[in-house]
Amino acid sequence: MTVSDSVAVETTGYESLPRVLKCMFLLLTISGLALVVFYLFGFHIKGQTLSDYAYHYLIIAIFLSSVFLILPACKKGSPGKWYDLVLATLSFAIPLYLFLNAWEIRLVGWVPPNTIQFSLALILCLLVLEASRRMAGIIYPLITTVLGLYPLYAEHVPRIMSGRGFSFADTVGLNVYGTAGLIGIPAWVLGQILIGFLLFAGFLMATGAGEFFIRLSLALLGRFRGGASKVAVIASGLFGSLSGSVSSNIVATGSFTIPAMKRTGYAPHYAAAIEACSSTGGLIM
Repeated sequence: MTVSDSVAVETTGYESLPRVLKCMFLLLTISGLALVVFYLFGFHIKGQTLSDYAYHYLIIAIFLSSVFLILPACKKGSPGKWYDLVLATLSFAIPLYLFLNAWEIRLVGWVPPNTIQFSLALILCLLVLEASRRMAGIIYPLITTVLGLYPLYAEHVPRIMSGRGFSFADTVGLNVYGTAGLIGIPAWVLGQILIGFLLFAGFLMATGAGEFFIRLSLALLGRFRGGASKVAVIASGLFGSLSGSVSSNIVATGSFTIPAMKRTGYAPHYAAAIEACSSTGGLIM
């Protein structure tokens, strides 16, 4: 089994989609990549460029809706059900509406939100949590929910961790309309770091370069005990010394090293942990 085969196994939801939904998913993907290029290279239309808020909401609209197209609600299910289409439509329409109001959200502010603004923010939060459940399992959205609702109980925790309390409406609004929430670091990392490196990794896989690097590393270290994990450490160290970013390091090298470690018998969570630690070491390097 090659590296590309390993990746194909993890993305089989796309193969079971009807032709119309496949075309829709491809259109969203191409549009997302075009948007990233447009923003990162500073292109403009009639002198107008995208603000950070507008760009982040568009990124969320495109890629959040794509999750509901290719990932089923349960592991044994198939994607493309009617409720998946409803969720995909909401995931696209709500951030698109926020994109159209990005100027007001940024300069005027939607916190505290009115009834409509609160409803949109709450629905978007639930959609993000459901998308994360489909991608990473139930534990991840549970942890995210506990941390995201921290302002509700911040006044009641031990003093060293206490903080100012907010109402439920304000908390939800801050998570969607403020830079400390959804359109802050998560959207920034996705829109300005991860997508570019994912695209680069995809090109390497498609051209066979990724398979070459893995075979070369295994030829050098494969005879040693834990050779696949040593490949991950060395590759992450070298790449991290250039990128200076843990997240981009994980995406670029992990696309190859994690499938390789899984093929040699490592448990998926253990392979991911090795790559995460190696990529953090790469940043220090």
